[in-house]
Amino acid sequence: MTVVNKTLYLNYSAQQMYALVEDIESYPQFLPWCDGVRVQREADNQTVLAEMRMNVMGIRQTFTTRNKNTPYSSIKIQLQRGPFHELEGEWVFTPIDGAHCSVALSMRYVFSNGFLSRMLSPFFDAMTIDLVAAFKRRAKEVYG
Repeated sequence: MTVVNKTLYLNYSAQQMYALVEDIESYPQFLPWCDGVRVQREADNQTVLAEMRMNVMGIRQTFTTRNKNTPYSSIKIQLQRGPFHELEGEWVFTPIDGAHCSVALSMRYVFSNGFLSRMLSPFFDAMTIDLVAAFKRRAKEVYG
């Protein structure tokens, strides 16, 4: 099992960073491995079913997560289906003051079979570690 914990302190508000992470539909615009998404939101917008298509070195995989959103505070991620035996995570957005926050990502995952693990683990490990930094870059693009 791979476990990743990453925290960054940013010059953006918790609300701004939550909005970027929650905007799954935009992921293909700035995450190079994301080949496409399909999103279903419940009426309260606090439960989201997110299907993501990964393309890594020509290997395409799709996985679906059920995300439980606590607006501007956290997003909990739970695997529904895909190439993982287990995948769960949580984004936590902690205000420092009105214009700054910390963003923490905790992920745990295991691929469902040895072939996928050998082929995708090195990439997925690096991608997960870089994910918070990718949202920091996205924040600079969107918010300046």
